[in-house]
Amino acid sequence: RVQLPEMSYPGEAEVFLVLYDKKHRTKIMRGENVGHDRVNYNVVRQFQAIATWRGDPLDLTVPLQHGGDASQTVYAIIVQEPASGRIVGATYVPR
Repeated sequence: RVQLPEMSYPGEAEVFLVLYDKKHRTKIMRGENVGHDRVNYNVVRQFQAIATWRGDPLDLTVPLQHGGDASQTVYAIIVQEPASGRIVGATYVPR
């Protein structure tokens, strides 16, 4: 559930749902590193616009999906101005 309060806001901002893996391990199958594993952190799997916010109260439910290891999946909400790219707000969904 995503909830944004009513507040005086001059303009509009996009609300994004971000799904990312805290830790992602990849087995190398070819090349000079064959047989090795590589570990990457905070790998974004999905970045989806879910709403536009203009200062009015916003309350919506978004179904969460994950692929891979659910214990490594994290969801974040980012509120961003489209023209400037300025982040207005951000949070994550704790597990």
